[in-house]
Amino acid sequence: MANITRIRDRLTNFFGNKNTIFKILLGLYFMVAGYLMISQSLTTDEPAHLGAGLAYIYGWGLNPEHPLLLKFFSGVLLFIFTPFLPQSRDQYGIGYEIILKSTQNPNLILFLSRLPYLIFNSLFVIYLWTGTVKKYFNYQFALILGVFYIFSTTLAPMAGMAIFDVAGATSALMFVGLFYIFQRKLDTNQIISNKFLWLTGISGFAALNIKFSNVLILGLFPVILIFNCLKYDKFKAVLKLVAVQASLLLVGIYMLNGFCYRSSDTVNSINYYQFSLPSTQAQNPPNIINFQKNTLSEILLKPYLIYAKGLQMSFVRSSDSSNTFFVDKYVPDTFSSLIIRVLPYKENPLLILLLPLSIIFGAWQILRNYNNWPFLKSVILLTIVPLIYFGASFQSKLAIGIRHFDLVILAGYALIAYSIYKFFSSRILLVSILGIYIFTSISVIWIGIGYTNIFWLSDSYLMASDSTMNWGQNANRPIDFLVKNKLISDYYNPSEVTADFCCSPEMFQIALGFTRTGNQGNKSYTDILTKPDIGNKPLINNPAKYLVIDGNTLQWVIHNSNIKANQVVVDNLAYIRTKPIIYNYVDQIFVYQLRE
Repeated sequence: MANITRIRDRLTNFFGNKNTIFKILLGLYFMVAGYLMISQSLTTDEPAHLGAGLAYIYGWGLNPEHPLLLKFFSGVLLFIFTPFLPQSRDQYGIGYEIILKSTQNPNLILFLSRLPYLIFNSLFVIYLWTGTVKKYFNYQFALILGVFYIFSTTLAPMAGMAIFDVAGATSALMFVGLFYIFQRKLDTNQIISNKFLWLTGISGFAALNIKFSNVLILGLFPVILIFNCLKYDKFKAVLKLVAVQASLLLVGIYMLNGFCYRSSDTVNSINYYQFSLPSTQAQNPPNIINFQKNTLSEILLKPYLIYAKGLQMSFVRSSDSSNTFFVDKYVPDTFSSLIIRVLPYKENPLLILLLPLSIIFGAWQILRNYNNWPFLKSVILLTIVPLIYFGASFQSKLAIGIRHFDLVILAGYALIAYSIYKFFSSRILLVSILGIYIFTSISVIWIGIGYTNIFWLSDSYLMASDSTMNWGQNANRPIDFLVKNKLISDYYNPSEVTADFCCSPEMFQIALGFTRTGNQGNKSYTDILTKPDIGNKPLINNPAKYLVIDGNTLQWVIHNSNIKANQVVVDNLAYIRTKPIIYNYVDQIFVYQLRE
């Protein structure tokens, strides 16, 4: 009994020091997300984002279907530390060019382009820390949510990548939390400082300039106006917040988009949006207004029309259809079926078990407090954005990756954290839950995007396609293996290795370049890679000694072999399966030895 008391006292003293705990959490965030940032190779979408970021510094204005805030900061770092003037004016072209053609270390380029995302996503931990110190959030709730976030097998692998999904989720929930605090201050007649109003406004500006789907957070303004419309002082305070938010958006979007799209190369509004997208509709959305260059209307309206058209592109594209791979074939998919089929195998098993209990507990709390209006207002403000996002995207046909559900996933973490702190009062039990979660996450989180939990019993690449499992993040690993083991020479030689992966020849060249960071080895390879064309040419006739192939390509081969698209692909799959695998990275990317 004395030992239990001593352990409890030590836990109480340790966990009672809030600043120390959150300093540790912040350090753990940078250790986990930072490791994953530098250990995963360039993903398929990142060349467009880093290329667009550099283009913004020159005023060329690319990649408008995503807001430009974080890309702009990436561009600033690239411009300062890796100066390079690309010849291309295409978002992917600039990205490939800066990595393949500049004299800079490709790993440094990738690091600089990802760094703003890593830093921004750390703000969620700082947000929980500050909210706890100021007593806006319950300490145990913030601690649990912080641990869930830092060691998330879904969020952590992408927190340090030059993509917007994690940042979009964290920025949206930070704004929702500040809105909740604002309403609570009104309900308890606390003074709302100008500093808090501006902090909330800046949070909203960041969310709306990181991911277009965050436009849903604007729906909180009419809700909170309705909540406070009967009391003049409170209504006036809400109007003041509206004015601050509107001012920041109007001025910020004008300055940011005006600077990044300032070049004379962009003649009129429609030219800003000529770039490759899968959908014809998304390539050429209807023009909102047609104005002439250097007119007053262009000067005043261009930055806002750029934002509006990007918003339009984002939502038009969400109506596109897509297929995803499952087990042995491509199937038409929606986010609802993707979530049901994939999420149980992608998340930490402990959270999968706790989520249904947390939903039941949350519903019970609402029913128990059905006549507690302040409580219900808080529930509405905290849940309306994730629920609308969930409902709006649940039947979306553009199911290209579970990352598009990051906002709902992070909100689910918050619900589970709330349920645990409310239901489990024992600190020993709380530490046990967090310990199990951390252990089960840290043992596999190094795998990165392609992680699957213990419930998935097949090869991981058979679960899904695109960014859910294999997004090019392991492209450099088989090349690194071949180079380190002296199985290929310093220069690319088609008779030594052939590769079919990562969507483009440029990605293969980049993978080669990342293995030669000391002597600009990326310069040593041919500009055009001849892929093996597994769908049309017999692989048995290919002169290469080694075949590098990733899960996405194997999915395509398996599907087309099963439907017997042609005899060549059937024979090629059979041929591949007779060859030894000399390298396998977590069932995501492989090296086959085709001949001695």
